[in-house]
Amino acid sequence: MDLSFFEIYGGRCYDLLNEKKKVEILEGNDNQVTIQGLVEVELKDKNEMMEKIIFAFNQRTTHSTVHNDTSSRSHAICMIYAKDEIGKVLGKYIVCDLAGSERA
Repeated sequence: MDLSFFEIYGGRCYDLLNEKKKVEILEGNDNQVTIQGLVEVELKDKNEMMEKIIFAFNQRTTHSTVHNDTSSRSHAICMIYAKDEIGKVLGKYIVCDLAGSERA
């Protein structure tokens, strides 16, 4: 399994597993979306996956609001890739956490 995690904040995208480096979301001529510069971390087991997710989540941009002292101000996208033993992607699980949803 591999993992990548980025945030969209202020119209820009940042890699939460790579020192919040700026990444670019691009669409190719084949209509495939790629995220240029985004790191994919290889995971050994589910414990390492949880550690990386918690680490990335704690890197997100937050600010205090009326409803929450540490409200996320960014949209966060976590992608988990299931791969076979030669590295071929068998499936991708995508989880999104949207900014400003604490009132819901």
